Amino acid sequence: MKVDLLREYCRLYQMFYGKTIPSEGFVGFSSSIRDYCVINFEAIPFRGTCISLDDFDETHKYQFEEKPESMDVDGLISFCEYTLNLVVHIPPTGIPPLSGQGIIYSAKKYMEQMNKVLDLVGYKKVNDDPYILLVPDSPTVNAVAELTDARVSHHVFEYHHRSMKGDLEGKLSILKLLADEIEPKRKDLKSIASSVENGLFQLLDKFVRHNNRENPVIASMSEQELEAVYDDIYQMWLLAMLELDIEGRKKRARELLGRING
Repeated sequence: MKVDLLREYCRLYQMFYGKTIPSEGFVGFSSSIRDYCVINFEAIPFRGTCISLDDFDETHKYQFEEKPESMDVDGLISFCEYTLNLVVHIPPTGIPPLSGQGIIYSAKKYMEQMNKVLDLVGYKKVNDDPYILLVPDSPTVNAVAELTDARVSHHVFEYHHRSMKGDLEGKLSILKLLADEIEPKRKDLKSIASSVENGLFQLLDKFVRHNNRENPVIASMSEQELEAVYDDIYQMWLLAMLELDIEGRKKRARELLGRING
């Protein structure tokens, strides 16, 4: 990617932590977007038992450097996701007029800048109440999520989230939901793509539903190898869902052309 990740991070960092918002009643003093997140910390629904934003940061190990030596996509997206989930909970009312105008403008400009950066690195926002997740903007994942039940669709995106890397239990839990979602469609899948059906459901049976660790091959797998299998199952599930959708579209096209051609 022709994106200077470090520069984009520093721009966002300055916009979030920089004190540019006038403080009501204190001539010569200014505040930052973070200062207003501190003031309105109690409005944040995912704060748990934390009593302040500093407490929250310390509890969840959120620590961002002003001028890091380098930056990768995970670091940039982590900062974006952290600040995004705070900024959206700044209340639009209850702030002194002068400060209110400043914070509304600053928060708007910050979100506009973040959206530009997310577009550059190919990420999108997904609502996973009470959070907003940032996941890779994959056309395949987007298309399949639209085909699934609303209770399942956000899990299709969640599997893609960077926090899932290395989380075998979390991935297995999602794969179980995806297995239940496609099970009623197994017969249809077999009739249109038997090799996909056979491979997918064998893997689902051996690694997801029954998790046959007594099998010597499966038992000898490292966590990295097992995670690679889980990821393959996920990709095969996406392919299977698209195969089913495409078959429906092909059928409708044949019927339409039949009517047109007489």
